[in-house]
Amino acid sequence: MVTNNTSVKRMCRVVQTKAQGELAPLVKAKLALIIAALSWSAMWSGAVEIDNKATFEVGKFIFKIGVDVGDGQAWLIGIKQGVSLTGEITIPGSVTINGKKYNVTSIGPDVTDTSSGWWYNYEAAIAEQPGITKVNIPSTISNIGTFEFLGCPAIAEFHVNASNSEFKDDNGILLSRHNTWDEDFELFRMPPATKKTKYTVPKELVGIRNNAFADNRSIKTLIINGNVNFGSYWANRNLGIKDIDVSASKYYDSLDGVVYLSDEWSVDNVPVKKYEIIVTCPPGMVKEKLTLPNSAKSCHQGAFICTNISEIVLPDSFISFGSYAFYNSSLKSLTLDVDNFNYQSNDFTGLCADCRELEQVELKGSSGKKLTIANSMFRGCTNLKDISISSDKVSIKSHAFRDCTSLTYFPFAKVTAMEGYGSIELSAHEGCQFAYSGLTAARIPSALWFVPKGCFMGSALKSVNLNPSGKNNLEDICAYAFKDCNLTQVDIAQVTTLGEECFAGNPLAKVIFPDNAKLEEYENHSLLVDDSFTPDVDTWFYVGDNMVNWDTPYDWQTGKDTKGLHKAIYVTSHRKCNNVPNNFRIVYGPADCHNHPVGWANVDLGQVKEIFTMAPMKGQLAVIINASPESPELEFEVNSVYIDGIKATCDGDKWAIEGNGIVENRERLIDFTVNGVSMQTKYPVGYSTGIKNIEAEQEDKEIKMIYTVHGISAGNEINMLGSGTYIVKYADGTTSKIMVK
Repeated sequence: MVTNNTSVKRMCRVVQTKAQGELAPLVKAKLALIIAALSWSAMWSGAVEIDNKATFEVGKFIFKIGVDVGDGQAWLIGIKQGVSLTGEITIPGSVTINGKKYNVTSIGPDVTDTSSGWWYNYEAAIAEQPGITKVNIPSTISNIGTFEFLGCPAIAEFHVNASNSEFKDDNGILLSRHNTWDEDFELFRMPPATKKTKYTVPKELVGIRNNAFADNRSIKTLIINGNVNFGSYWANRNLGIKDIDVSASKYYDSLDGVVYLSDEWSVDNVPVKKYEIIVTCPPGMVKEKLTLPNSAKSCHQGAFICTNISEIVLPDSFISFGSYAFYNSSLKSLTLDVDNFNYQSNDFTGLCADCRELEQVELKGSSGKKLTIANSMFRGCTNLKDISISSDKVSIKSHAFRDCTSLTYFPFAKVTAMEGYGSIELSAHEGCQFAYSGLTAARIPSALWFVPKGCFMGSALKSVNLNPSGKNNLEDICAYAFKDCNLTQVDIAQVTTLGEECFAGNPLAKVIFPDNAKLEEYENHSLLVDDSFTPDVDTWFYVGDNMVNWDTPYDWQTGKDTKGLHKAIYVTSHRKCNNVPNNFRIVYGPADCHNHPVGWANVDLGQVKEIFTMAPMKGQLAVIINASPESPELEFEVNSVYIDGIKATCDGDKWAIEGNGIVENRERLIDFTVNGVSMQTKYPVGYSTGIKNIEAEQEDKEIKMIYTVHGISAGNEINMLGSGTYIVKYADGTTSKIMVK
């Protein structure tokens, strides 16, 4: 309808002359139509930018423009947040953005990437909108994604503008051109709300597209004749077809309800024998057990998609699958003899993905034969509890067991390879093998030199052994590998590189790092602590000898690092604390550790839960304490020192054993206690007490408080102290250790 403001004003004057009662129905209807037309026209005249001049909100929809789309074109890629589409909707043929008119050419992104993750990563523009009843498609649309309009069960009719060259409707059924260069059409989508119970695909059509009968419950019988071909995933999300009649088809035969290629076909110039290649199975057919004939050798992509069959028995002659063969089916168990399969002719991608009733999988065969668990092969199998694998050469591809929430155990000792090295985008196809699974423990096999990106992200993992054999080649933990798990401690002493947020979101209490000697084996390697962890006040970092290469962002305004590392506790065993991050809370370290400008004022003895020493230690054993009146006591005491198995005594800053006097350059075994907990550390040669006879080195400074090494207040006057070793805290915040004879 075309109108103008004068028409509206004239209509308003007519309305105002009416009495104060109800408006005449005809007047009300005309007014509503005029206002609706004006509102709809105005809806497409303004645009709100939402993403870097590439995507814009116009009315209820989101459109994409730019180089990827094509000059003068726009793709409808989404619905405005918070908007629900109801009733009859019309896809606009054009939109005006920043004063320029664009023809709307696509509903949904123009998908050209059909790699392993596309099934899950496709983001439909219009989906899960149960209120839509009719869709009007303009002449400009040349592409509609096959995942569009899924979850819209109330659609009863599709109407296509007669001038559209790529799509048309047949009494409300949406058809699409097979190829742009021919005149053939295919069945694109049956309106889910059709009342048909039986449907004969017109013989002039050449195919049935993916998702063609999605969300439909009413049709029970499908009749195929002439040259009509099944698309790979035509039955996805269908809820009712129980029988497929192919008696009049040129290409298909049927046996026990399963559709096979007829022997009139040839594949790669090789004649197809009867009942040899499975094409499809009615999704609504319900069977407890289906035994395939001995003639069956292979099946097409999505052959048993969405089927209601609990068990399928494969003959020994069966040698190959197409991708997503059992996707979203009711399969409860699966047994595959991998010796029968040639992996070059198989595509196990998504084989049992989203089979939510699948409980048990047995992959049997020769132990020495390589087995590849393909991309998304068991993804979303939320009830999978038991997997048995004969091979000891297992390669796991991306997303293989993602979202398997009932899978608590996996035989990692059999794994020789996994894919997914490097940085990550969470929408990427690589890695995430056990992401969001139910695994509670994992042992990284020695064959792996990296943990894939996102491998265990979001899983139930409580413990991980990164070096179970002691001979691991592990070097890198990729980004997000253990993000948001339940790990409380981790030993990464053999790791040289940590990826972004690889341990973020874990309730870590203990992290053991490598010493610098390990890192120096690898040029330009470092541990990016700030990007890899989200520590809190209960996180303890245990570090080996001369740990360097910390990379922490420092906020000069607040004086704190920006990743919360100032909340963590730093425990070191090395001689010099080079490049320790600012604001780390150091609790325990060698004698000269306090020379580092990190400062001891941040040490809160209330956080001291454990004192940990790594062997061998090359530095002096010492505890530096900045006590405060409200801090609890930290009791530290060396009980005994043994040299060559003989108990030693301290002579000044030297050690002596009976019969040999002062002994140097010998290994020492130190027994000590911390808060009553007995501990023992072995020191290599070159150890000395490091305690010297210091007579008040800084007497010119005002002494604030003097403490014993047990943390107990001893006053504030040196000349009042008895014999022993003390910690002196001065008014300027500095400390020193003195021995009073």
